[in-house]
Amino acid sequence: AATTNIPGGVRSFQRADQGGIYPSAEASLNIIRSSNQLYTFMASEFDDLAQMDDDYPVRGDVRDQVYVLQGGWQIGDRSFRFLDSGSWADESNNNVWSNDQSIMAANNIGSWGYYYSATNPTPQPDLYCVQNGEVIPSFWLEGEINVLLRTRTNHDPELIDPAVPGLGQNVNGGQRTWNLRPYLSTYDYFTASTIGGVSTIPLNNSNDGQNSVGSHSYTFNTGGAGAFTVGEIIQGGTSGARGIVVTSSSGATGTVTYVLLTATNFQDAETITGDISAKSATTDAAGGATIVAGYNDKVRVMVVSSRMTGGTVTSGPFVVGEELSQGTNVGYFIWEEPANTLFLEEHSGTWDGTTAITGDTSTASYTPTTRTLDVDFEYDIGDGLGTDVYSGLVSGNRLDTGGRTAGEVYEWTKWITASTATSTIFSFKTRGTANGATTVPGNIYRQLFSTAGLLKSAGGPMGQKPGSVIIGARGWVFEKGTLAAADIRNVQLFSNDGTQHDAPNLQNIQWTGLVSGDSVAIYRATGAAGGGSTTILRNEFLVGVVGTNNQAADSIVEVKTGGARSVSPLPSDVPDTGVLRVEDPSNAGIYLRMPYNSVDRTANTFTLGATIGSYTGSVDLTEGDNVHVVFVEKTATAATESNSVQYVSDFPAVFVHRLKGLKPQRTASDFTATGASVGAARDADPVVNLP
Repeated sequence: AATTNIPGGVRSFQRADQGGIYPSAEASLNIIRSSNQLYTFMASEFDDLAQMDDDYPVRGDVRDQVYVLQGGWQIGDRSFRFLDSGSWADESNNNVWSNDQSIMAANNIGSWGYYYSATNPTPQPDLYCVQNGEVIPSFWLEGEINVLLRTRTNHDPELIDPAVPGLGQNVNGGQRTWNLRPYLSTYDYFTASTIGGVSTIPLNNSNDGQNSVGSHSYTFNTGGAGAFTVGEIIQGGTSGARGIVVTSSSGATGTVTYVLLTATNFQDAETITGDISAKSATTDAAGGATIVAGYNDKVRVMVVSSRMTGGTVTSGPFVVGEELSQGTNVGYFIWEEPANTLFLEEHSGTWDGTTAITGDTSTASYTPTTRTLDVDFEYDIGDGLGTDVYSGLVSGNRLDTGGRTAGEVYEWTKWITASTATSTIFSFKTRGTANGATTVPGNIYRQLFSTAGLLKSAGGPMGQKPGSVIIGARGWVFEKGTLAAADIRNVQLFSNDGTQHDAPNLQNIQWTGLVSGDSVAIYRATGAAGGGSTTILRNEFLVGVVGTNNQAADSIVEVKTGGARSVSPLPSDVPDTGVLRVEDPSNAGIYLRMPYNSVDRTANTFTLGATIGSYTGSVDLTEGDNVHVVFVEKTATAATESNSVQYVSDFPAVFVHRLKGLKPQRTASDFTATGASVGAARDADPVVNLP
């Protein structure tokens, strides 16, 4: 709470959205008294002769710490809003009001109290408290807090135990969580659990250099001279909307970007006025736009609900984050691991384990035979450590139209969990409660786990971004493949058990200078890097046991040890998708082309897009035959054709380019820490007859 006698204060009342007790017309800042002032006042009143026959109302056990009402005296719950510096209880300890006092080193919180001027143009952030799953209406001013909260009661009908109605019950076990989440700064929270006495609330945050873009913008006209002051509040004369200015043009026309503070945005053709600058302008018709608030056009935040098994993905793969339909049920696709095992968030409806599931973006389909409620899924970031277990995933490319940058994805997760994110926007799940997702507003969400002592993220509840790398909070996957290409390495994850996983050095191996219709291929070559070999490494792996896999009816090729490269696990520089060349079981030395959609490095398997028999003429593979991985092998449809490969060490590659009318090109080049790229020579063949 704040005192009211700070010289030079420009605000004479609390705004309604600050929980003001008195209306603004009464121009009141709701004077707050210390508990010891009330105690002293009572001592003065009750030493009067007229009060000598009354029971003494209060006992002061510890100055500024503990005060006890006695003799049947009571203070109304709402009256405690006007007290600070000391906890209170009744004689029976059935009703307790604990005193929470913050000690902060926080961004935009200083010694000026609620003073708001050109020198300090940004209002101090509001702290808000979550108790028993709800945000307590804020009856305090912004900045540091020193307030009394009810933590034990025997007269709240929602908490009374019918068996012992007179016995006080702890409110949420005494726990309440203080949140400091002003958008554009890092976030922090602290959970207090002491019932009675004074609890210190340490909260710290700072300016978030990776979260500097406004949520919305508006173009304006007929504005006065100068610009809106960065950090000030602008208010709409018609809509009542409010926002904090992030950037502003100067002069009569221009654009202002801002962080929207209200559920309602500004309207077209209304007057907006700055609190500090006093600048007024009229918003343009159709001049409003979303910035960060519109990043959900591609970004999706999901928590796993169930696992679907027994089916086969057709017309796939599914797009990570895309909307799924099962009849009228709506869900989101999270991940497929292992092959043909789908993990999803069930968003609405009653899902089952037998009805077909379709992807709204990919048009992929899957008909399961079993639905299992689940809270975890397996994910491999490609760091060579194999799969690990997570519970939440953030996709930056749910429509498969090009991913958002890591910075944009991070700012979206900040926006949907800011103090202003009061709408229900995603499912929050604590680990270990199968399908126990509890839907909560983003401003309440803190973490996937209730594990005691779990370190909180220093940026937002889903992760932080101290530089170019986005660091996921424990249990969250920021799926690297859905981010903009430049950010494919800018991810660090912590699995459910806290194991760190860093995104690998993924580099492109590519042909450039192509024309649609060119035939191009890239293979691993024999020998060592720098050797200049143009011979394809045919015996990279060997066909494994024919039984569980490798049969004509199977769609999985399993390889074994004995080839030029190791297995168990397969090397990390085997690309996630590509082409296998497998020795024809009916024609030794001939290699059949089999495109694959996924790799299980632990099981040494490649999942094809069709059955093995569709390539071999219904013949099983032969154990011990050669298998090699092809990086690129296709007819070009663009000027560049490539594949992403994790860099482990330098290796030789052979690049092949052919087109009738051009001389065949076969070039040696090494794949290094920066990838490999070869340009098509496109030398005309004067001998070939055209067309």
